[in-house]
Amino acid sequence: MSAHTPGPWRLDLDEKLGDWQVIDTTGTRVVADRPSNYEANNGPANARLIAAAPDLLAACEALLNCTSTNAKPCGDCARLARAAIEKARGK
Repeated sequence: MSAHTPGPWRLDLDEKLGDWQVIDTTGTRVVADRPSNYEANNGPANARLIAAAPDLLAACEALLNCTSTNAKPCGDCARLARAAIEKARGK
């Protein structure tokens, strides 16, 4: 399995045009963008979910680590999960 582009990622979104790009935080690599044949209605929601993917992965890894080793307080795991969910939902 190849490695993914390191996160966090950020979303550049033009809601009026339905155009979007997910880029790495250095601004040098496009992770995903809206192809010309993409359905615009779901585009912004899909883009937010894509942009939150590294955060969601980190939250899941922290949660597994927390529950298997009890190395972190569970409140920290819940905070990471909530923040990732909010980013995915555009809040």
